[in-house]
Amino acid sequence: MVTLSAIFLCSCAQRGLAPSVRTAPPASALSPIAKTMSRQTVNAIDAGDGDYSVKVLRARVDADPRDLAARLELARNYRKAGFPEVSLEHLRLACERAPESEEAHLALAKGLRESHRPAEAALILRTFSESHSLGSSVEVWAWLGVLEDEAGDWKAGEAAHRKALGLQPRRDDLLNNLGYSLLGQKRNAEATEIFREALKVNPRSLIARNNLATALAESPGAALGENAPEAVKSQSGPGAASAHNNLAVTLMEAGNYADARRELRTALTYDPHLPAAIRNLQVVSSLDGKPLESTMPHRPGFWSRISAVWKRHRAEKTKVAARDNDSGSPIASR
Repeated sequence: MVTLSAIFLCSCAQRGLAPSVRTAPPASALSPIAKTMSRQTVNAIDAGDGDYSVKVLRARVDADPRDLAARLELARNYRKAGFPEVSLEHLRLACERAPESEEAHLALAKGLRESHRPAEAALILRTFSESHSLGSSVEVWAWLGVLEDEAGDWKAGEAAHRKALGLQPRRDDLLNNLGYSLLGQKRNAEATEIFREALKVNPRSLIARNNLATALAESPGAALGENAPEAVKSQSGPGAASAHNNLAVTLMEAGNYADARRELRTALTYDPHLPAAIRNLQVVSSLDGKPLESTMPHRPGFWSRISAVWKRHRAEKTKVAARDNDSGSPIASR
C-alpha cells in the first residue's frame, strides 16, 4: 500500500508540472532588445490586470483576433500607459489581420513616428499607398509626405504632398507642407509662392507666415529689409511676437544682426515677456558686441520690465545649469 501510494503521488506531481515544461530561456540568454521587450510585455500584462478597460479589450481580442476596433483601442491604451513597443506590436497585428484598413496603417505609421522611426513609418505608408494607388485618401498621402521629409527623402516627400493636394487643393495645411518640403530642398522661390497660396486660403495661418518669413529671408540675394514686412504683415498679438522672433533667428544665422535686432525690437513690442526673444537679445549682443539696451524699443518703463524678466530668466537658468548644455545658438519659438 505504501508503495502504491508513492507511485500515485509521483504521477500526480508530474501531471501538475506538465503545463510548465515549456519555459522561456533564462534572462542571461536573451539579447538586450529581447530583454527589454520581454520585461515591457510582462509589465504591460501586469498593468492591464489592474486596468478594467484594458482587461475587457484584451478579452475581446482574445475572443476574436480580427476585432480591429478593439485591437486599435488596446494599442492606444498601452501607449498611454507607457508601453510603446507593446502598442506597436498590436498595431502590426492589426495591419496583418486587416491589410485593407487605412486606419490601422495610419495608426502604425504615427506610432513609429512617435518612437522616432520616420523611415520605417514612411515604408509602411509607401507600401500601403502603392497597393492602393487609386483608393488612398488624402490623409495617407499627407502623412507619407511628412514622414518622407522627416526621413530626409525630400523628393519623395514632395511627390506625396502633391498627391495630397491633387485630392484637396484648397487646404492651407497641405500647401504649407509642400512649401516646407521645397524649402528643405533649398527651392526657396517655389516655396515662397506655395506659402503665399497657403496664406490666401488661410490668412491667419501663423505656421505658413513663419515659413514664408524663412523662405524670404534665406532666398539668395534677397533684400531682407524689403521682404521682412511681407513675411509678418497683418500679425497681431502673441503670434506676431513669435513671427518676428523667428525671422530674427533667420537673420542672425545669415549674419544680418542689424535687421535681426530690428525684428527682436518688434517682437518684444508685441510680447515683452517672450522668453525666446529675450534669450536672442543676449545672443545678438554677444555676436556684434553692441550693448543689450540698444536692441530694446524706446518706451517708458520698457527696459525696467525687460530687465526684471531677464533677471528671472537668468535665475532659472542658473538652477538648471548642471543639466543644460547651452550652445549659445538662437532659439526659435516654432
